[in-house]
Amino acid sequence: MEIAVEKILSLEEEIEETKMELQHLMHEMRKQIQKVTDADARDLLTKRYLEFKPWKVVASELEPVDTILAT
Repeated sequence: MEIAVEKILSLEEEIEETKMELQHLMHEMRKQIQKVTDADARDLLTKRYLEFKPWKVVASELEPVDTILAT
């Protein structure tokens, strides 16, 4: 029983470390995305890589291509 408790505590610690690493990486990605000067590209990158939206959802939320080309 003691070994199982130690294993659980070890796994919980590993999970917390992984969460912290993810938060750090998300912060770094956000900083890099903010450097993108094109607003549409920045919006696309944010939706895909920070909000984890599938490409189909990202595409449906962005302005249609023919509208962009017409401007």
